[in-house]
Amino acid sequence: MVNTLAPGIDLDDGAALASADRSGLLRHAALSGAQARAVDTAVNEGALARLPGTRPRSLVVVARRAVPIAASRLVLDAVAAELSFPAVVVDHAPTWIGPLDVIIVMGDDPGDPAMVAAVDRAVRRGCGVVVATPSEGPMRAAGAPHAIPMPPRVAVPEIFATCGYAAVVLAVLRHIGPGEAVTAIELGAIADVLDDEALRGHPEREILANPAKSLASKLLGNRVVFAGDATGDQGLAAHAASTMLRAGGMVAASASLLEVVEVFDHLAGPAPASDVDPIFHDPEIDGPLGTEPVKVVVVSRTSPGTGTRSRAALLGSAADYLFANPQDSADDQPPGVEAPVRSLGQVLTNTLQLCVRLDMAAAYARLARSH
Repeated sequence: MVNTLAPGIDLDDGAALASADRSGLLRHAALSGAQARAVDTAVNEGALARLPGTRPRSLVVVARRAVPIAASRLVLDAVAAELSFPAVVVDHAPTWIGPLDVIIVMGDDPGDPAMVAAVDRAVRRGCGVVVATPSEGPMRAAGAPHAIPMPPRVAVPEIFATCGYAAVVLAVLRHIGPGEAVTAIELGAIADVLDDEALRGHPEREILANPAKSLASKLLGNRVVFAGDATGDQGLAAHAASTMLRAGGMVAASASLLEVVEVFDHLAGPAPASDVDPIFHDPEIDGPLGTEPVKVVVVSRTSPGTGTRSRAALLGSAADYLFANPQDSADDQPPGVEAPVRSLGQVLTNTLQLCVRLDMAAAYARLARSH
């Protein structure tokens, strides 16, 4: 399958992709499994031994950048029904925290004054504090000796650190024991799935056998909207749009699937003038150049229900699906039959697997448009 949408590099040309990837985008995007496994190793070495293992009054995640915020929310959305205590994601340490609360501070800037202040307040209030930032500078001074350092062991740009941050949140949740469904989730098993997804997205694999390349080829040349039906799927859709913007250099939006259906007629606009070379296009003679077509990517952490498929069908050929596994294809689901219920561990694994695919697709999209 030849990629005809990318203006510079054929996505099936592995050598050209490798040559263009001077900043190591694909290598960084493929390290999500390594990040999760590094967190699992740290836990097995006793990194969280000093953290109380009983149910806290609350779990507070302090994060100020898009990636750690999204990672935290993706995990907490997945496990929300199993939690017996409130869990929030905020950009500062609340005034009400105390010895019964657990605080996770996450980010890539150990000198951020607001993050340092959050660690300082949490330590002074006697909270259980986990610091998932580089252990250096003001952050290390603020946390010592009471905070538990869990610095990243696999260095990647923060845009590709979603799974690493998510692994920290999950590790803390498993330690404080909110319920059997959460404690049964194995970080090592998730890391294996993330590694498998990275292998499937290897630049030498052709588009037809490469989920990341396939996704990138569908997005290039289109105006993209990521849409989710369920609340957790909407959170993943928002993260997908952010990833494509920051890592892929593509403008994308996110919304609920119902909202997209309601406004789709206005989104579609005039038919694109795909046969016109913009270099030779004169608006005064040829008229306005048609807008790029809209591609609506329906994001789902599991196989969609009948309602989701019915709403997506209203979008016609503009709709496409994004699932974690080939067996989740909407086309394979018999009409009128609901998808099987997935376990909590499977939902969370699927979520992070899709994060890897999105990271790699964003890298491919940026490379394809770089020449």
